[in-house]
Amino acid sequence: MPELKTVTVAGARFYEHPVTGQQVPGVTTIIDVLSKPALPRWAAKETAAFAVANRKSWQDLDDAAAIDLLKGSPWRISGSAMSKGTEVHSIAEKLLMNIQVDFIPPDVQNSVRGVAQIIEWLKPEVLHMEASIWNMTKGYAGTTDLIAKIDGETWLLDWKSSKDVYPDMGLQLAAYGHGEVILKPDGTETPVPKIDKFAVAHVPKVGKSSLVMIDVTEDDFKGFCAALQVFEWRASRSKEIIKAKLPVKQFD
Repeated sequence: MPELKTVTVAGARFYEHPVTGQQVPGVTTIIDVLSKPALPRWAAKETAAFAVANRKSWQDLDDAAAIDLLKGSPWRISGSAMSKGTEVHSIAEKLLMNIQVDFIPPDVQNSVRGVAQIIEWLKPEVLHMEASIWNMTKGYAGTTDLIAKIDGETWLLDWKSSKDVYPDMGLQLAAYGHGEVILKPDGTETPVPKIDKFAVAHVPKVGKSSLVMIDVTEDDFKGFCAALQVFEWRASRSKEIIKAKLPVKQFD
């Protein structure tokens, strides 16, 4: 299913309504306001690992060029991982539609194997794939991977090729489950069905795949809405809260 138009502003992803032109922040962009204590440690480790493994690429550079090369190394790795995740999602969509996949890149073969196994196990009756979900009331949008009937129940499921399954993924699914409509690029709207079960299909690039059930509650949606409030504060009020600096009177 084609996605809605998105724009990126100051690193934040916004969805654009195809009829009204309204722009609202994306679910994953909103969740990014949450503190991720492991992220600085990961970035430091990846920078150090790159520096050790690629000494010859930077040792003859001037200081500024060497720093620029080294500090960007974690984000180049992150960008590559995102690209591989996109490839996994694309192949999963084809498998769900029974479209033959002629070539699978070696670095995502383990993930795709997991996707195929989970599809064979669950035998989902697809209702929506890559559905652009919009909540008009709260003002956010996002794209969920799969809404399907499984054993008579309606599931909302996302494919994740990350190293692990993390709690904030539950906030992401809660936001999707509380969407009001599925919005198509032509402006057509379909109500988001009542979701009976939420799950993450964990299909890592290395190791065993698994189906992880996510216990989404109203408290989780409240948590997402709190993140949305923080995002909105950063986007607007944070730019106004600091007023003019006043000179400090000097005392003898």
